Amino acid sequence: MVIRKNSSSSQTPQRRAALANLRMPIRSYDESYLSIHTLDVLARIQQGDSSWESMVPAVVVEMIKAEHLFGWQSEAAPRLL
Repeated sequence: MVIRKNSSSSQTPQRRAALANLRMPIRSYDESYLSIHTLDVLARIQQGDSSWESMVPAVVVEMIKAEHLFGWQSEAAPRLL
């Protein structure tokens, strides 16, 4: 299997122009989310450190737990080392 990285240098000018037209500015956001360090959160999730839950919005905590994302396991589940 060959995986190609999509680089801007391999795109045609027409494709770049089309993609540029799809960009939209972010107009409304919660500035407190800008301080989230994703690699730190990910490491804590994978280590079973529940402190990550206070680092992200509650809706994100719910989604990660519901879908068992990023290696999250419930405390009742055995951890694979």
